[in-house]
Amino acid sequence: MKKILTTFFLIISTFLLIVPTAAQATRTLEERDPNSSGEQVQQSRCQRVTERIDVLAQKYNQHKERYAIRYRAIYNRISNLITTLEEDGYDTTVLQQDLSELDSLVVNFSSGTEDLVTEVAALKQYACDGDRDGFSSSKQKIQSQIENLRTIASDIKELVTVQIKSDLQSLQN
Repeated sequence: MKKILTTFFLIISTFLLIVPTAAQATRTLEERDPNSSGEQVQQSRCQRVTERIDVLAQKYNQHKERYAIRYRAIYNRISNLITTLEEDGYDTTVLQQDLSELDSLVVNFSSGTEDLVTEVAALKQYACDGDRDGFSSSKQKIQSQIENLRTIASDIKELVTVQIKSDLQSLQN
């Protein structure tokens, strides 16, 4: 029984070690095919990178649309609330200032996402041209833009959940 188990584990471990190595060797042999030119390899790489970047750009566009809808709904809801409060005779000057601040943050967020999508599209060109320095600097710029968008999104959340909420509570008192 021990011999059978030992043999079984030996076969399984050998299989697990050989298959990834064989697959890796196959990929490198395909890339080093003497019949394919360097230009074909570069075109293939450019196509793969372009497809990945297109998926990324599509994802950013979907997020942009989702957040734009969410932020506009918040803006409209607060605007309607201000109108209702004004009709009831409340002083809504502070809420109107908060609303204008929210609007400016939403505009900054929208323009930031547009810049991000533009930069992602430029990243494709750097990848296809083989410009490593341009690709690297563009990638770093994208990362900083994403961080900036996260900061703006957290500022919007804080404005709505803390500042506007406290201003509404002060009107209630």
